[in-house]
Amino acid sequence: MHKGVVEFILSSYFQLMAAFRSISPSSSDLEDFLCAQEKTLGITLTIHDCASAFQDAQGRGLFSALRASHRHPYCREGRRCHEDWDRQCFRDCYWECHAQALRRRGPFAKTCWKGAVELVVPMMRQDVLLAVLFAGVFCPGKDGSNAVPPRGMARLHSDLPQLDESHAMFLGQVLVGVGQALVQRLEQIQRLDDQTGDRQTLIRRFIHYHAHQDIGLADLAKLLHLSPSRASHLIRELLGASFQDLLIQERLRRVRGLLVSSRFTLQEIAERTGFANAFYLSRLFKAKTGVPPNAYRCRHQRLPMGDSS
Repeated sequence: MHKGVVEFILSSYFQLMAAFRSISPSSSDLEDFLCAQEKTLGITLTIHDCASAFQDAQGRGLFSALRASHRHPYCREGRRCHEDWDRQCFRDCYWECHAQALRRRGPFAKTCWKGAVELVVPMMRQDVLLAVLFAGVFCPGKDGSNAVPPRGMARLHSDLPQLDESHAMFLGQVLVGVGQALVQRLEQIQRLDDQTGDRQTLIRRFIHYHAHQDIGLADLAKLLHLSPSRASHLIRELLGASFQDLLIQERLRRVRGLLVSSRFTLQEIAERTGFANAFYLSRLFKAKTGVPPNAYRCRHQRLPMGDSS
């Protein structure tokens, strides 16, 4: 990349970052900030909110509904016509990429099954993977992968901008800063930092950040430096419900959100929200809400134009 272009982008980037941190916290400025980054860097940004962390107290997303979609025309191509393509994209950009993000914990470039490259930036808070930031899409540079695009997409693939190693390193460093700024803003908005340090906040934050994982009372008790029985008593005393009830409430809140805003199957939703399987999720959902998941989806779905991953 030309030195003058780099200097211009860096200058614009730091001006945006300063403005972003100076304004009073609100949910709308997150989306405005991302749109500004896309314009400045000339890329498309996607965010997978793995831990459902970027939500307000009512469970509403802090980004636009389309922000979770890979909106680039190359990513969207063929997904409406080929159901298996949609499944492959979901597996590639969700399960496999999230696993890599948790393992690497730093920026990396990944080539998808369609032969396109995206930069991936894990957004961490301590040891928790809050979200995954994707930037792209690109055609592999001369020093990159030789992946072949699907039939009929060769021309679209050749039109993508190339991503060489130096460009990837530069963008990766910039996007790490973007991710850090978003996490800092999240802590301001939701007051999930440790300013109070009270146990009620600690309990709620633990459940919020880990509900999609295989966790139990013993894990929270360890964090509280208490025995499981003492932790159970404390949770009921502070929050008026058992650990398991609070965990189920949080998981079902996420299930309701995914039912109305995605095309994920019930099994995919179960896997994403911490349930063992679709059968158990369906039975519990009906018991708690009075309607089966599919009926709830039909009644409330507000799926935007875009893909499910």
